[in-house]
Amino acid sequence: MNMLIIIGLILLCATLLFLTGQSMLQYFVTHRAMAHLEKIYFKDGPKEKQRLLDQIDEITDHRYTNFELTDYFLKIKGLQNFSKDGCNNFWVRQFLNQPTLIKLDYYEQMKFYKAFKSHPKLPKQPSKIAEKETATTHKETTPLQTTSCVD
Repeated sequence: MNMLIIIGLILLCATLLFLTGQSMLQYFVTHRAMAHLEKIYFKDGPKEKQRLLDQIDEITDHRYTNFELTDYFLKIKGLQNFSKDGCNNFWVRQFLNQPTLIKLDYYEQMKFYKAFKSHPKLPKQPSKIAEKETATTHKETTPLQTTSCVD
């Protein structure tokens, strides 16, 4: 009987630890990745961020908080520019794999993409795949040396 109580307490503690650990990991992933992506996308600092959030707030008719709008913008732009801006660290990858906190309707999405299609102007960096392809296509190839049995 005592053993069942102990096993039950251990399972309860493990479950609580798992649930709080998951939420804490998600919290750290979100805040570390957002800080990293904000450095990339808001080079002019908080003024540029606030201007951009005001524009998105106008599009969404003031329905969402600044945190939710920032989350949406960073995830959409991060996924669009994932290979271009070179932000391939663990926190950013985990953050971009999470769903957005808000869901915009079709017309809001269209306005969003029209307004922020080219924001910010990121320098184009060749992707690693393109580099590998050019490296393999420009290699000096030597013909295979075959011996024929027929003279």
